[in-house]
Amino acid sequence: MTERLYTSSEVREILDVSQRKMTHFAEKGLIIPVEDAKGAGSKRLYNYVNLLEFALCQMLFDMELGIHLVKRIISDLRESGDIGVWSRHDKQSYISVTSKTYDETIKKDKKEISCEYFPVDIEATDFTSALYYIFTDFQAVSWKKIITIITPLGLNESIKEFNKEHFDISGEILNSKGMIVVNMGVIRQRVDKGVKKIK
Repeated sequence: MTERLYTSSEVREILDVSQRKMTHFAEKGLIIPVEDAKGAGSKRLYNYVNLLEFALCQMLFDMELGIHLVKRIISDLRESGDIGVWSRHDKQSYISVTSKTYDETIKKDKKEISCEYFPVDIEATDFTSALYYIFTDFQAVSWKKIITIITPLGLNESIKEFNKEHFDISGEILNSKGMIVVNMGVIRQRVDKGVKKIK
């Protein structure tokens, strides 16, 4: 089945976003369209994951986060593939935990990236999910660590479920520098409602 792609005008209608903001997001590298414009008369095209990224960017900016942190969050999620995997799961019946450690002095040299996905036996009447973005700076060294969790459960329940399957992440969270929490279910509902308008 061919993936449905959306033009800039359709994205504006789906998300109620201005052309100026769309262009700004693309030029700053926040959103990478699946097909970029290739000269006069050509159009940028976006897929469903791009729509989720747009809506997530808007929510993060509404939380008054700076552009560098927003770009870092979106880039981490894009690199791990979390948003794509999350968008394909029915009712978010899984937990995703991604851990990334990298050397801040060598921006592109990622030291460690690991992703874990496992199902959760829940019944949901609607799309529900939360993103927990946890970041840690190691003292006296230039390393940073990022943990992202996308889950249909509360954080405590997610930690317990993950600990059963893998390792204890509660210590990582307690020692973290900070945490950003986003309601991904609301984002998906907004995007899906907008998509239905143009069908």
